[in-house]
Formats: sequence, structure tokens, C-alpha cells
Amino acid sequence: MTLITSQFLHGGFLHLAGNMWFMWIFDNNIEDRLGHVKYLIFYLTCGVLAALSQWFFSQNSTIPS
Repeated sequence: MTLITSQFLHGGFLHLAGNMWFMWIFDNNIEDRLGHVKYLIFYLTCGVLAALSQWFFSQNSTIPS
């Protein structure tokens, strides 16, 4: 469950604002192309893969993710 919920945590207001701005510019085009359900699956899959990649490359990190 942490792999899903960690996608919605942010390091601060500017981090959240930057992510929202990026999504406003790019993600609506991807969602239009894939459709709502496929986009949701794509978004969650990318988030899980990003979390697993961060864990793999920084296993000894003391910074929580």
C-alpha cells in the first residue's frame, strides 16, 4: 500500500506546485490519448516503478521516501 500512498506525498508547497504545473501542461494530453481508466493505471504504475527505482538505487539512504 505504501507504494501507492507515497505517490501523493510531497516535500513541500513548491514541490506540490511544480508537480501540479507539470501535470497541467502534459498529463491532460496523455489522458486524452489513453482514456481515463488506462491513464489511471499508467499513472499508478509509473509511481510504483519510480518508488521501487528509488529504493533500489538508494537502499542505504536515511531519508524516508
